[in-house]
Amino acid sequence: DNKLTDLSKGATEEMCRLMPKIKFFFAENNLVTDITGICVSVQRLIMSDNFVGLRVENLLQLRQMVNLDRIELSRNGITALPAHLTTNMPHLRDFVMSGNEIQHIPQHFFKTNTKLVKIDLSSNQLNSIDFSLIQNSEKFYEIYLQGNLINHVPQNFTDRLDILSNESQLWLFDISGNPLDCSCDTGDFQRWIHTSEIVANVRNLTCNGNADHRKGNHVLDYTVSTFYCKWWTPVLIASSALIAVILSSPLVIFIYMYCNRWYVSHIRVVVRAMVASAK
Repeated sequence: DNKLTDLSKGATEEMCRLMPKIKFFFAENNLVTDITGICVSVQRLIMSDNFVGLRVENLLQLRQMVNLDRIELSRNGITALPAHLTTNMPHLRDFVMSGNEIQHIPQHFFKTNTKLVKIDLSSNQLNSIDFSLIQNSEKFYEIYLQGNLINHVPQNFTDRLDILSNESQLWLFDISGNPLDCSCDTGDFQRWIHTSEIVANVRNLTCNGNADHRKGNHVLDYTVSTFYCKWWTPVLIASSALIAVILSSPLVIFIYMYCNRWYVSHIRVVVRAMVASAK
């Protein structure tokens, strides 16, 4: 809670020289726009409520901080996460980036972070989540994705959550306040909500505009069967359309012939005349 603005190399060089093994760095509620000079020895970086997202170089600097076990950069105006940002952080346990403007998480973003136990990406602008987000960690305790724009939760994602729940101590998955598509696949997710042992916060989990008749209603307002699309439904629709075309073809031909009967009669006369002259 100060008014720090600069943590560039020039501003922190002396500090890093005097404290070469500094482990904890707390600078919340400041005006910092440049963190390129933070000592690479830091293990815990807590810098919520700053302006780190104004400079791309800030996040790239984190790649050099291989000892990090906790990153907390909530409410920093961050719009994108560089690929391989956490690749060289084998000790990373907590990744907290809530309240930013992140729209996409690169695939396999946490591929090397097998010790990760907490992800907090709440209150961003994510519109989808990928199985690879939680694929490689050996254990999870908490996953916060509430308050985004997520419209679909893949089944392999929830299957992985169940495995983590059995193998570790995962106890909370917060997906509340997201607008789901409420399509056929939503039935699988709703069934999982009812059967999983994981505490899933689904408060304000509503249907979005892609399902107009359900728009704004809570996902749990419907039965599981409401969302299931039988495999034969599209086949039945296609078959019905084909039968309709076949059955209507003679009628169409008749109407065409009737409407053009004088023209057809004229062609018949011309053809007969050509045949007669040929003889």
